[in-house]
Amino acid sequence: QQVKTFLERIRAGDYKGAYALWGCTDATPCPHYAFDKFMEDWGPASPQAKIADAEIVNTKSCDSGIIQFLRFPDQHEVQLWVERRDRTIGFAPWPICNPRMKAP
Repeated sequence: QQVKTFLERIRAGDYKGAYALWGCTDATPCPHYAFDKFMEDWGPASPQAKIADAEIVNTKSCDSGIIQFLRFPDQHEVQLWVERRDRTIGFAPWPICNPRMKAP
């Protein structure tokens, strides 16, 4: 559900709201993922600009979160990680569940 909410916010142009789902806000910015970088990745000039046509094509459930695969019209995919503990979104660091990453 969190990735669907993220997609809805991007589609609506609510980039700050979508960025907040990554745990990043104006009050608590993410030091390793600044908003300008987020916009490079998800804004209207990004490779993911056709977000309206993206679809979730696969989901893998892992101990501490899930990996969701987004496919875009040009067939490129982006893998997103949703952390179970706090439901924050990020890029999946691997395409499969890593058995060494157990839930705390």
